[in-house]
Amino acid sequence: MKGHWMLVAALVVCALGTMLLSARPGFPGGESALAADMQGPGEQGYRLLMLVGHTKDVSAVAFSPNRKLVATASGDKTVRLWNTETGQAERVLAGHTKGVNCLAFSPDGRLLASGGDDDNVLVFEVESGKTVYTLAGHKKGVNCLAFSPNGRLLASGSDDKTLRLWNVETGATAQMLPSPKKGVKAVVWSSDSKQLAALVDDKAAVVWAEGQ
Repeated sequence: MKGHWMLVAALVVCALGTMLLSARPGFPGGESALAADMQGPGEQGYRLLMLVGHTKDVSAVAFSPNRKLVATASGDKTVRLWNTETGQAERVLAGHTKGVNCLAFSPDGRLLASGGDDDNVLVFEVESGKTVYTLAGHKKGVNCLAFSPNGRLLASGSDDKTLRLWNVETGATAQMLPSPKKGVKAVVWSSDSKQLAALVDDKAAVVWAEGQ
């Protein structure tokens, strides 16, 4: 498979295992992303889509749960939604005042969350592109996002050494979990939505359980 010729910094496979999405910020052409349909027509068994439109490096990529849309985040302060059949941009989501670092679709695909260097988390309605919530509270840039599998909570990790849990229905802060020493770089939920694991700057993993 040809496309990127240098380091790939973001790589995502859709839930069905049939599409591959990649981005490589910090290198020539980093303002574009690649989507490969592993079941598409082609001599090598895949169809390659180049997603071009951002004006600065693409920093994060995400598939919608039904794989019909791809979301890309960029240092140009925008999020773009792309049609995976055509490779065309369906809409541009704006609202961040600095670069966007991370993305997460809700389990039902109705919402898309983005976190940026402006310390905010924005929650968009995918169908309309409207901003549902601006979640303010972090004191430094937001590095990672994850919706709980039951769709009730959104976790956001930041360089301010905290992990925040937000009520998806109301947009209110549900809980703030302190990181031991460093900023939170990645976060993942357990399948039952009762535990959270996070990667922090000092290369340690931290696990929070319900009731802690």
